[in-house]
Amino acid sequence: MTKFYFQQVDQSVGKDQSFLVEVWFASRDQKINAIEGNILLDENLILEQILETETTISLWIEKPQLKDDKIIFAGIIPGGLEEKAKIFTLKLKSKESGEALISFNNLKALINDGYGTEDKVISENLKINIKAKTLVQEEKFIDEIPPRILEYQITKIPEIYGNKWVLVFRGIDKESGIDHYEIKEDENFYPAESPYLIKNQLLNKPIFLKVIDKFNNETIVKISPQRPYLQIEYLFLIFVILFFILFALKFKKWREKRL
Repeated sequence: MTKFYFQQVDQSVGKDQSFLVEVWFASRDQKINAIEGNILLDENLILEQILETETTISLWIEKPQLKDDKIIFAGIIPGGLEEKAKIFTLKLKSKESGEALISFNNLKALINDGYGTEDKVISENLKINIKAKTLVQEEKFIDEIPPRILEYQITKIPEIYGNKWVLVFRGIDKESGIDHYEIKEDENFYPAESPYLIKNQLLNKPIFLKVIDKFNNETIVKISPQRPYLQIEYLFLIFVILFFILFALKFKKWREKRL
């Protein structure tokens, strides 16, 4: 059985105040490798930001986003997970005093059994009590710490991109959150998301992966060629072809002289 639930970071919330709510799931007896669902927000709440800080989801099928008045999400955890795990964090802002409800809808959790079997799902909604006055005056936040790239892997996923080579990656920024990723295979960086379909399927050239946070701090990692020997093979092949061309030309001249 898989349980989806919320954790309110700021226990006391006042009117017209920003606060954080974490979205979690937990499984006791099964390894879960895929989740999806919707989150519904009370009209008394405003979504300011979705933070993927410390998320366990390494592959987003549907990146968390506000769509048609609900927050949608769908992600994969390769190998599965049998424990509690954070999905993402919501930065919300209250409007008026009173109560506000955050609830789940259309939840799914797939068991890591190779068949896509759905696990039984339960959920806990969150009721927030909003006081009449703003309790804490928010300070201006400045993030000067660059994000980190936690992991990356070049692999093949049969269900995606026709079993071609893709780059799967995941980063983290505990301060302001990740804004986007960029990848460079040739001369320029271009926006990218995981999984990224690698243009150079020979894998004989380096790939540069960049992660940028909400304050434009960035980190770049260089991923070495997975098949550098291919360059040597091609050079050897070219050498062999040139050798046979020269040999053929010399043999032709030798025959012409004899005739």
